[in-house]
Amino acid sequence: VPIKNVNTRGCTGWCLEMHDLAVAKLIAGREKDMVFLTELLRPQLIDPDLVSTSLTFVTGLSPDRLASVQARWKRGILSMKD
Repeated sequence: VPIKNVNTRGCTGWCLEMHDLAVAKLIAGREKDMVFLTELLRPQLIDPDLVSTSLTFVTGLSPDRLASVQARWKRGILSMKD
């Protein structure tokens, strides 16, 4: 996503789309990444279904790694319902 305004002094900064960033953080899976994802989920800044779809069809993870990351994602979503 291009960002260009007075704060960038006319330069274009390229930023990850929020769902792509969520997928990257989910794959990294560090505690701070999971906290970050919680903060994106709580105010509904990301669509959990879109994250799940991207994770499954775009990342190219091995089946074992994909299953592990999907389980982490499901736990994260379930923890938001508590």
